[in-house]
Amino acid sequence: MILFQNGMTDISSDRYDTVSEWYDGYIFGREKMYCPWDVLLYVRSVLDGSYSEIMGPESYWVNTSYTTQNLIHGFLGKTSEVNEKFEKLLAGETVKCFVNEHVPYHLIHENGDNLWSALLETGYLSKATEERMKVMPLRIPNKEIKEVFRQEVWNYFNTKINNEFVNNLIDSLWAESTESAKASMNQILVRKIF
Repeated sequence: MILFQNGMTDISSDRYDTVSEWYDGYIFGREKMYCPWDVLLYVRSVLDGSYSEIMGPESYWVNTSYTTQNLIHGFLGKTSEVNEKFEKLLAGETVKCFVNEHVPYHLIHENGDNLWSALLETGYLSKATEERMKVMPLRIPNKEIKEVFRQEVWNYFNTKINNEFVNNLIDSLWAESTESAKASMNQILVRKIF
């Protein structure tokens, strides 16, 4: 099956699995679909020669939405429930969440349920079922979005924790210095919480 053909260059089914892993996984109503924007950018990169086989597919969503970055950063670390759900999502599991398809923007930060609804509506999460339910199983749709989540979680903790304290903790652990490790861990925890 040829996905796209342009003169001598064609993108054939040998790339289908890659495109599926990276850009598929969305369910709208009862329809399954790819993210068309990502597929077009991927095809363009292959056709214009900018695609790197060594680097592999790109995450085109990275840094495309300041609002969603704020959403993720605004809820990370707030409650153990939110953190646990992020951990489950990053581990490839589903999380069950109340979904409100009509959350006004000004109420997004009101509670955790609104976060999951907003992430679903913006394509950062997808339903894990075609059925319509009040409490919906949600999942990260594909490798591209998983990469975005990993980067955003990393960025969140990287801005909260001074790398000096992390380096001190590592040095203390290697030196088997319990008191120094304890002091470094306390510094990390204080920065994470506040």
